[in-house]
Amino acid sequence: MGCAKSTVLKYLKLHGIPIREASKPIKTSRSLKYGEKLRHRQVLAHRREQENIAYMMELRSKGFTYEQIAQTLNSLKVSTKRGRGRWHRRVIQGILKRERERQKMDQKTEKILSQVHGKKEEG
Repeated sequence: MGCAKSTVLKYLKLHGIPIREASKPIKTSRSLKYGEKLRHRQVLAHRREQENIAYMMELRSKGFTYEQIAQTLNSLKVSTKRGRGRWHRRVIQGILKRERERQKMDQKTEKILSQVHGKKEEG
């Protein structure tokens, strides 16, 4: 025997039980990307992992292939996100791609903010 979702929601509201908004999924530690951590339901930068990403980017800028970066991290015994397993070139490639995209977005945001602040000072 089951109940309709609408019936369950109706009785939760009736008894004052809080309901999570549908547009705000709950982040879990399994859904975090490399470089992120979860504290009090907020996604924050993971300092050690951010340092590792910077190191990956440095190696890549020196001409290392993704495979060489993975081998380097494995030889240095750098932990993966889950703390077990080994680094693979596809993981490194994905992390660095996401980081480059994030940096591009940060640059665009800074440009827009500087334009907005410039207009405020003129007006």
